[in-house]
Amino acid sequence: MKNSSKTALSGMAVAFGTVVMLLASAIPTLEYAVPAFAGFMILFVLIELGVGWAAGAYVATSLLGVFIVPNKEAVGMYIALFGLYPIVKFFVDRLPKIPGYIVKTVFFSVMAVGVYYVMIKVFGIASELLEDMNNITLPLLLVFGLAAFLVYDYAMSMIAVKYKQRLHRYVVKMFKRR
Repeated sequence: MKNSSKTALSGMAVAFGTVVMLLASAIPTLEYAVPAFAGFMILFVLIELGVGWAAGAYVATSLLGVFIVPNKEAVGMYIALFGLYPIVKFFVDRLPKIPGYIVKTVFFSVMAVGVYYVMIKVFGIASELLEDMNNITLPLLLVFGLAAFLVYDYAMSMIAVKYKQRLHRYVVKMFKRR
């Protein structure tokens, strides 16, 4: 594939990911689902073009999200977790199964706690919500978030397989050298 085709494909993924992230501001209940869905755009770039192009698309979508998307919690989740995860998953899936799941669990836990720490300490977001919670609520949220993340991981694996089986050949044909 020519560089112009790679740039076009990557640019479409960046644009679609950014527009999808804008939905988090229009429909606030989607502030976790929208960055997760936008992360699939990075997965498609990773499958078609490789890690370098996926990293570029991730950085571009992250920067556009910071400057354009009003819902900073969704942008934070995308930057720290859902946008970065397809690239991390590419390397972690090469590990044996059990160590891979341990790395994924640690990755999620560190990033989720880190995002909320930055949002609370730096941006002052959601500090009122945390004052109303008791000591058991935060660990429960982390456990349920981890369960949802592992479902997301499985869904990402299955979507990657189906994409390669059904759509990859059409994308290659569309961007084939002439």
